[in-house]
Amino acid sequence: MKTPDASRKWLLCLLLALATWLAYWPVLRCGFVDLDDPLYVTENYQVQAGLSGKGLAWAFTTGHAANWHPLTWLSHQLDAQLFGLRAWGHHLTSLLLHTVNAILLFLVLRRAAGSTNREEGEAGFEPQTALCALVAALFALHPAHVESVAWVAERKDVLSGFFFMLTLGAYVRYAESRRKMGAERTGLGGAGLANEDERLTKGVGGRFHLPAIAFYLLALGFFALGLMSKPMLVTVPFVLLLVDYWPLRRWGKEEAELAARGRQGRKSAPPPAPSALRPLLLLLREKLPFFVLAAASSVATCLVQHAGGATVSMAELSLGGRAANALVAYVRYLGKLVWPAGLAVYYPRPEQWAAGRVWGAALVLAVITVLAMRMWARRRYVAMGWFWFLGMLVPVIGLVQVGEQAMADRYTYLPYIGLFIMLAWGGEALARRSKYGTAFLGAAALGALAVLLVVTRQQTRHWRTTETLFRQAIAVTRDNPLAQEYLGNALLEAGDLDGAEQLGREALRLQPGFVEAELLCANVLARRGQLEEASRRFGEILRRNPRDANAHLSLAQVLSQSGESARAVEHYREGLRRRPDHPEALNNLAWILATDPDANIRKGGEAVQFAKRACELTRYQRPLLLGTLAAAYAEAGHFDAAVATAREAIARARALGQSGLAEKNQQLLERYQAHQPYHEPARP
Repeated sequence: MKTPDASRKWLLCLLLALATWLAYWPVLRCGFVDLDDPLYVTENYQVQAGLSGKGLAWAFTTGHAANWHPLTWLSHQLDAQLFGLRAWGHHLTSLLLHTVNAILLFLVLRRAAGSTNREEGEAGFEPQTALCALVAALFALHPAHVESVAWVAERKDVLSGFFFMLTLGAYVRYAESRRKMGAERTGLGGAGLANEDERLTKGVGGRFHLPAIAFYLLALGFFALGLMSKPMLVTVPFVLLLVDYWPLRRWGKEEAELAARGRQGRKSAPPPAPSALRPLLLLLREKLPFFVLAAASSVATCLVQHAGGATVSMAELSLGGRAANALVAYVRYLGKLVWPAGLAVYYPRPEQWAAGRVWGAALVLAVITVLAMRMWARRRYVAMGWFWFLGMLVPVIGLVQVGEQAMADRYTYLPYIGLFIMLAWGGEALARRSKYGTAFLGAAALGALAVLLVVTRQQTRHWRTTETLFRQAIAVTRDNPLAQEYLGNALLEAGDLDGAEQLGREALRLQPGFVEAELLCANVLARRGQLEEASRRFGEILRRNPRDANAHLSLAQVLSQSGESARAVEHYREGLRRRPDHPEALNNLAWILATDPDANIRKGGEAVQFAKRACELTRYQRPLLLGTLAAAYAEAGHFDAAVATAREAIARARALGQSGLAEKNQQLLERYQAHQPYHEPARP
C-alpha cells in the first residue's frame, strides 16, 4: 500500500480499535461480580448517588477500599449517574478506556521511536511504525489484561493507564522540544541532548521557551492524575528515565559531549571533558518533581492501606517469604506472557515455595538481566524493556504484601509493555538476518495476534457471573479456598444449599479456621431453618473474632427470626458500629425498634434515625426501606410523615411491580391515617 504516512497511521489506529472491540465485545454481556464490585459500586451508595459536590468531597477524603484514588471513585460515580446499576454501561466505559489506551500507546511509541531515527522506508513510512503497532496490538489483545478490563472494580487499571499514556506522550513532546532547543544553540541539528544544565524554563538567549515548560507541566499534571487513579504509577519517574535511555537516547557518552559543546558556546574557556554520568544526573534532577509526587503518593497509600487492614504484617509473612514469592511471581508472569493459559481471578499463595523453585526463578531472572546488560549499548530496547517490566512490578510484587494473593493478572497491565517492546524490536533484529525474515516475522505476528484475540474473547466469558468466574478459578488452580468460598456464596444466593455447603466444607478443609467459609456454612444452616444450630455457629465465630461485623449482623438476623429481639438488637448495634453504612442492617434494626411487640424494646426516635439513614444511603428508592421509615415515624408519633412516606412506598412498589409489598403498605397506611402505629403480633 502506498498511502501517505498520516493515512497509514490512522488506518492502524482504526484496526487497533476494531481488533480490541472484537476481542472484548462479550464483556458487554457480563454482570457485576461479588468480588469487590459491591465495595466499589453495587453496595457503595456514595457511588450510586452519582456526581455531586458531596460525592466529590467524599472521593477526595475517603480511604474506602483501603486506597486513596479519588479519580477512580469519580469515574464510578459518573457511570452510576449515566447507567445506574446496569452493568453493561460500566463495562462499556472500561472497554472504551482500554481501546483508547492501546491507540495512545501506538501513537506515543511511534513518536518516541521516530524522534531520534528519521530513516524512512517506502513512501516515507517509518519502519518503526509497524513495530509500534505490534506492541500496541499485543497490549490490546493479551488475555492477561482481561481482568483489568472486564472487572468493574479494576477501573483503576484502565483509568491510570490512560493518564500513564498521556504522561508519556507529553514527556516525549517535552524531550523533542528540549532537543530542538539544543539544536538551535549548538547548530548540531536534531540529534542529541544539549544544554541540559540550563533552567527548564529557559530558551534561546535566556527567554522563556513555552513549548518545553508547557509539555513538562502537562506530563507532571497527567502523572498526578494517574496517581489519583491508582498509586501503582509511583514507578513512572524511573520509566521516564528508561524512555530517556531508549528510544529518546537522552543519556550516554554522545549526549555528554553535546552538553559540553553547548557550554563551550557560552564560555570563552574550553569546557572540561564530559562525564558519562553528567547527563544521567541532569535527567535525575529533571525528574525531581515526579519523584516528589511519587513519594507523597507512596506515603499516603501506605497509611490508607494500613488503616484499612489491607497490608500483611511481617509476623504473618516474613521478608524471606515475600522475597521468595516475588522471585517466583516474576517468572510466572513471564510464563503467562508467552503462554497465557490457566488465568484466574485469584492465585492462592502457598505457605512456602519449594527451595528449588525459588532458586530456579532467581537464576532465570539473573541470566536475563545479565544478557540485557550485555546488550546495553548495542540493543538498547532489550535493557529498556526488561527493566521496565521489573521496575513497574515492584510496588505489587509482594515485598509490601497487600492481600493474600501470590500474584494477579491485573498487575501486568502496564509492566508487560516493556516485554512487548523487547519482543517486537528483538524479533525485527532477528528477521533482518535472513532474506525472508521480515515476511516470516509479519506472518508470525499476525498469527500470534489472531490466537490472542480468540483466547481473550474466550477469557472475557468467564467474567459473566460470579459463578462462572470462580468455577474457572477452581478449575485452573490448586487448593484455592477463597475461590471455593466465593463460589459457595454465589450458589447460596442461587438457592443451591447443598452445593454451597459442600464448597464451604471444602474451603475449611483446605484452610481450617477460614472465617468467611465458616460464615458460609452457618448461613446455609440459617437458610434451611436450622436457626438454633446457625446461632451456635455464629456464636463460635464471634468468640474467636469478636470484631467480625458480618458475623454480628448474620447472628442478629437469626436471633430476630427466632424471636430473640433483645439479643438481635444488641448484635445489630455492634455490627453497625463496625459497618455503619449497611442499609439492610439499618432497616432491620429500625423495624425491630419500631414494631416489636415488646414495649421495652421499641424506641421510635432511634428507629426513625436508623430507617432514615438506610433510605438516605439508597436515595429513597427502595420501597421496603420506605415502608420501615413510615412505621418508625408512626411509632415516634409523627403520623403525617408516616402517611406521606407510606404513600411514597406504595407508589414505588407499584412502579417496580412489587404488588405484595404495595398491598402490605396500603394496609399499614390505613392504620397511620387512624393515628395507630403498627406492632408485630406477640409470639406464642
